[in-house]
Amino acid sequence: MTRQVSKLFRSEDLGIRWATVQGGDRRQDSVRNGLAALPRDCDAVLVHDSARPFASATLVSSLIHALENGAQAAIPAIPVTDTVKRVSNDEVAETLNRDELRAVQTPQAFETGLLARAHEQAEAEGWEVTDDASMTERLAPVAVVAGEAANIKITNPDDLALLRRPTETIPCTGWGYDVHRYGGNRDFVLGGVPIRRARPASEPIPTATRFCTLWPTPSSAPLAAGTSVAIFRTRTTGSKTWTAACFCAKSCSWRKTPGCASCTRT
Repeated sequence: MTRQVSKLFRSEDLGIRWATVQGGDRRQDSVRNGLAALPRDCDAVLVHDSARPFASATLVSSLIHALENGAQAAIPAIPVTDTVKRVSNDEVAETLNRDELRAVQTPQAFETGLLARAHEQAEAEGWEVTDDASMTERLAPVAVVAGEAANIKITNPDDLALLRRPTETIPCTGWGYDVHRYGGNRDFVLGGVPIRRARPASEPIPTATRFCTLWPTPSSAPLAAGTSVAIFRTRTTGSKTWTAACFCAKSCSWRKTPGCASCTRT
């Protein structure tokens, strides 16, 4: 296992300390071994099942936030949508109120000291549990945060197909900056929109356009929806003329820069 984890970190270093420990016969034995390997300065711990590979960063943040706000333990859970019945000897013994039921997930968050004490007591008294919250709830209140329906547990062979589903494309946005000298005898095109009054460098630029810039302001009269506004700043250095332009086709509020003779509108 250590070799496999090392290989993963070589391909994508997460920038965190890690260690591997020997697993136990039961889930709770494996967690207890992991707790023993934690550094002394670890105040809180997240316990997660590798069978739930779809847990999100948002879910982890919710659990950490619960601890930061005073909870000693926090678990994610989602409402139960099926009718749940308690069965005895193949007969219905009771229908449970599903409004009071939740399906619990991992990761689960705990104060390290609390979880360590719970495991020590479980080992001494012979507790058999299916998750760590089942231990700690005997010692302290356990807070519940909203779980995620997508945080599925890989349990049956058919569930493995979920691991092969297409990965989602996460949209990213950013700011860019690009400057070109005008040239040729074509209109300036910005964002696919031609600005007909933008002139190539070989043509003189009117003074009103050369120094005219429009700025949004709440106090000025709004333009009609769909009005096209060309906004220019021009700087001449030697024989080269550089012009930056912005284009707006929305219903905006604008005013002239003080001292501007006129505004260029197309």
